[in-house]
Amino acid sequence: MDRTLILVKPDAFERGLTGEIIARFERKGLRIVAMKHMTIERDLAEEHYAEHRERPFFGDLVDFIIGGPLVPRPAPSAATMGSRSRPTSCTGPTPRSRRGARRGCSSPSLAAERLVLASSSPRRRAILEQLGVAFRVEAPEVEEQNEGDPRELVVQNALLKLRAVPGERVLAADSMVVWDGRAHGKPADAAEAERWLRELSGGWHEVMGGIALREHGEERTELAVTRVRFRDLSEADIARYLESGEWRDRAGGYAIQELGAMLVEEIEGDWFNVVGLPVPALLRLAPNILQP
Repeated sequence: MDRTLILVKPDAFERGLTGEIIARFERKGLRIVAMKHMTIERDLAEEHYAEHRERPFFGDLVDFIIGGPLVPRPAPSAATMGSRSRPTSCTGPTPRSRRGARRGCSSPSLAAERLVLASSSPRRRAILEQLGVAFRVEAPEVEEQNEGDPRELVVQNALLKLRAVPGERVLAADSMVVWDGRAHGKPADAAEAERWLRELSGGWHEVMGGIALREHGEERTELAVTRVRFRDLSEADIARYLESGEWRDRAGGYAIQELGAMLVEEIEGDWFNVVGLPVPALLRLAPNILQP
C-alpha cells in the first residue's frame, strides 16, 4: 500500500488552518497514520524539490517552504489503496502569501505551473483569492493602446500584458469603460473625473473586460461586456465621490465594489467584470482553473 505525503505548509500553518485541512482529507477517506510539527532545513527542502532545481522559481519555492513551521503527515489514499500512486505535496487553503496565493493539493510538477497573474491590480488579486486560485503576481511593463475599437483594444491590451510576462501559465486582463462610442481608461485628474461622472449620470455605459491566458505555449482570449446604469447624480453625490479620491487609478473613474456602489442604479451582466476580472469569461477560458 502506497502512502501520500501531505504538507500543511507555512502560510496555512500560520493562519491556523491545520485542523481544517486535516478534516478535509479525512472526509475524502484518507486515514492519517502519523503527524509531526517541524521546520524544514534548507538542505532537506532543496532535496525534496530537486526536480525543480533548474527552474526559475526554485529559490522562491525553497525560501517559502523553510519560511516557518509546517505539519507533514503521511496517509494511505482510500482511492488508491493497493495501487502505486505518486506522493503528493499539499498546501493549506490560504488566501494569500507574500508572493501570491498558495492553495490546494498539487504534485510538485503541478506546483511548477502555478498561475502567474500579469497585473498589479489589487482587485484582480482579490477575485482570484476569492476563487481559491493559486497564483503569484508579476506586474507587466507595457504601454497600453487607447485608440481604436474598444472591443479589440481591451483584448489587445490584455495580450500586450500577457506577452510582457514570462511563464508557462500566465493570465492577463484589461478593462475599459465605454460610452458615447469611446473607451475611457483612468481619469487624469479630478476635473476629468468630475466631467465623466456628469456624463455618466442617469445613463447606461459598458464595461469591457479582456482577458488573455497562455498555457503550454498557446494563447487564448475572452471578452466580457457588462452594461451599467448610473443613478441621476446630485451635486452632493458628485462632490462626495470626488472628495473620497476613489476615482483615482480606476477605469471610468469609479469602483463599483466600494463607495462607487452609490453611483449605480442597475447592471446587466457580470458584476466581477466591473470590478476588474470577468469570472464567467475566465472559467470559459480556463475551465480547470478552480481544480485543486
